[in-house]
Amino acid sequence: MRRRSLWFYLLSIISFLLALLAKEVAAVMLPVMLILYDLFFSERNEHRFFNKSLWYTLPYWLILILGLSYVLFIIKSVQTNMFFSQTLPIFYTACKALFIDVKLLFLLHTINADHVVPLSYSLFDGSVLLAIIALMLFFAYMIMSYPGSKIISFGMVFFFVTFLPVSNLLVQVIPSLTPSFVAERYLYLPSAGFCLIIAAFMDKIMNAEKPVLRQSPKKVGVSLLILMICIFSGLTMNRNLDWRSEYS
Repeated sequence: MRRRSLWFYLLSIISFLLALLAKEVAAVMLPVMLILYDLFFSERNEHRFFNKSLWYTLPYWLILILGLSYVLFIIKSVQTNMFFSQTLPIFYTACKALFIDVKLLFLLHTINADHVVPLSYSLFDGSVLLAIIALMLFFAYMIMSYPGSKIISFGMVFFFVTFLPVSNLLVQVIPSLTPSFVAERYLYLPSAGFCLIIAAFMDKIMNAEKPVLRQSPKKVGVSLLILMICIFSGLTMNRNLDWRSEYS
């Protein structure tokens, strides 16, 4: 490893430690994503997994294990309540909540400071069943898109993996780090994967060989990009009005 790369590597480890101290659920999946990134984008002859990925990410795993052990020790008494004892209802509701969170990325008019998601007690609850079917289709498309577009597939993996710690989907395996099901702040990091997917689709449109809607692909792509920037900028400015004062 070159000297400059070594410094960046050490700074990355320090930054990861600081991120865990600031917001553990936001950075907890970084070691997983480092390995997945290497598996997605390294050439086949470079997949020396145990010689490369595992050893390079070992410091991150050690920091993560120590940090989570400390956090779980502190919050153990807080989260051993009746809410977290109903594992199946929480899992069903988490599936429904994931569907709601994905919709928030597209329909920002439903943004709320405190989302109320009632517990679902049956797998055959309409919203739960629909969410599980959507989740299965999500994974199916993620696998199918891998050969043709690794970026789209990786963006989907990035979204799901970084959202997993706050999703309550693992409540039967480990206690969740949050008692909430839906919150916009949970989407800050996963939205990077969402933006990566949108960028990949935009790239496909702009580099299409045939005209799109009888227009040149680049013209359509630029028009869509400008439209998205205007819409999301307007929604952001409108959302900022909610924070003008303590009352609002």
